[in-house]
Amino acid sequence: MTSLAAAARGARADDGHWHEFERRRVWYRRSGAGRPAMVFLPNATLTWRLWEQQVEHFSATHDVIAVDLPGFGRSDRLPDPGPSLALYVRWLERFVADLELAPVVLVGNCLGSLTALHYAARRPEAVSALVLMHTLTREANAAGSLGRFTPILRNPLLRRLARRKMRRMPLARQRHFPYVRDQLGSRPCPSGRAYLDHVARCYAEPETRLAQLRLGRDFDNWVLPDSSALAGRPPLCWIWGDANRLLPLETGRRQVEALAPEEVHVLEGCGYAAPQERPGEVTRIIERFLALYAREAAGRLGAAGSNTPWPVG
Repeated sequence: MTSLAAAARGARADDGHWHEFERRRVWYRRSGAGRPAMVFLPNATLTWRLWEQQVEHFSATHDVIAVDLPGFGRSDRLPDPGPSLALYVRWLERFVADLELAPVVLVGNCLGSLTALHYAARRPEAVSALVLMHTLTREANAAGSLGRFTPILRNPLLRRLARRKMRRMPLARQRHFPYVRDQLGSRPCPSGRAYLDHVARCYAEPETRLAQLRLGRDFDNWVLPDSSALAGRPPLCWIWGDANRLLPLETGRRQVEALAPEEVHVLEGCGYAAPQERPGEVTRIIERFLALYAREAAGRLGAAGSNTPWPVG
């Protein structure tokens, strides 16, 4: 292990560690042992706890790293212009290299999925497998319950006005904001209330809301990589909840056509927070997929057809 990797392992932060990136610190939690290593990437605004049940499960057999994305959770806030897809891909490239994780399994939700996909397009040899849930694109965002805020994301004047309002948003109103309210799907979720309380606490921090607003400046870049860049991509498992109001399932049709995943899984009655809503099912999907497709970079498997057809209608 290099001294840089050793330092990255040893820089502790409460029950986790710090990774230094562009003069800022990124918080991560590391547990377990075994290859391939797995990195769990949450969506923006929230924290690694979206994946806490999967992290606990896979730590028995893998080196598991769960992060708070730069600018959110326990990670340091970012200076202007704030977070962006390009910044997250640069960070992930540095993170995987510094901790010597390649070839790594990347598991993401929303912006975490889009970051993982762009990183894999740039460094396919460094990725063992991809598990992408609710991959963020500008099309998916605009079609969901946050879509009416798209003009604000794209207009500098409206963003400045929104910034002033968001600083003063009372907690009671935050709990009814679509990003908090629409996390869960239509089926009962045993951990739902506790998880929504966690989401509300994250969103209660003014700096977190402002970072999400700054991220909106990057709206036009929320696109899939070019098909040519994906020609040598690693095996991919695509997951979506059919009751996701933030990123509607219908917008995933083009993603499936463009990405041609080895596996497609649609979770009935499940919303945006699928790892919390259906922890056992999500864990089993990932476990079976890795058993079939995870590989060392030098021993890549050939392409395989999807074993779950895209639902019609």
